Amino acid sequence: RGYNFVYHFITRDEEVDFTIPKSVVDHSVCGIIVINIYNNSAISALANAGIPTVFYDITPQKYREGINADVVLLEGKRTIRQITASIIRRGRRQLGFIGDITYAKTVADRYRGFELACAENGAVIEPRFCMTASRRGHFYFLDEVREFIGSLTDFPEGFVCANDVIAFTVISCLNERGLSVPRDVAVSGYDNIKASILTASELTTASVETADLGKRLAQQLLRQLESPNECHEVVLIQPKVIKLSPGSRRCRGMLFCREGLAFEVNFVAVNGLALHDGAVYFIALDIGALGDAALDCVACDRSAVQDVSLHAVAGEIAQDAADIA
Repeated sequence: RGYNFVYHFITRDEEVDFTIPKSVVDHSVCGIIVINIYNNSAISALANAGIPTVFYDITPQKYREGINADVVLLEGKRTIRQITASIIRRGRRQLGFIGDITYAKTVADRYRGFELACAENGAVIEPRFCMTASRRGHFYFLDEVREFIGSLTDFPEGFVCANDVIAFTVISCLNERGLSVPRDVAVSGYDNIKASILTASELTTASVETADLGKRLAQQLLRQLESPNECHEVVLIQPKVIKLSPGSRRCRGMLFCREGLAFEVNFVAVNGLALHDGAVYFIALDIGALGDAALDCVACDRSAVQDVSLHAVAGEIAQDAADIA
């Protein structure tokens, strides 16, 4: 519609010590789409900048307080309630949850859905099988997940994970302990991310169409620009629950880059291409499911990967929002 689209990425350090970008302060931009910012002060500053703003997810605190902006959320409570109930119906009654529920409204909702399904179906939530906070911020530090799984001397009948990245890390750890998924332990995720091809295990997940989500964020911002006196809205997008099985999915591309930039990675090398400091690769893929043997052959030491985030998904969302603007 004739709008230009400008990307502005911030690191976690910049998020903590947040300063409003100059383009926002001097109103060089006419609207803002904010993706995956979870600092309360930053959220307040952006929402009160006097420019139409749309947030993709916010903190539980800011959701309770209300903000001067539109908010788009992925539905989590009902979706994870459905996924958890399906696991319980298959005879799994001792369950754990992995995902930091303290920082994002969407993840808190997913945990609430997990609790509801367990309560309604007589399943037991074992605290020792739950990891619901991170020592270092957010829940994308995979070494923390691996450390948690490694500390267990026995396992529940199922793990419900806040996203697919966590789910596939859990699957990898369980496989290393000689356990098969889902035969020995059921595992579920959320997002249906492209990296989910990198497993030989089946996974029940929530399919998030990032293209549709990006378009909706742009449409929501255009609504504010064209009707500035309209009330702010909270939009809840309902994903579809699907089951991924080995070979059921194909992936066209992944974007890799250094920690602290726009995106962070979970598996940082495919087909012999390794991640180098400061380098960004777009690797075109057209492959089916890869098993654990393929992961063992990648060209990068997985222990060197300290951080993984939904920013990869956020990048796709932002691009789709740019396309419609």
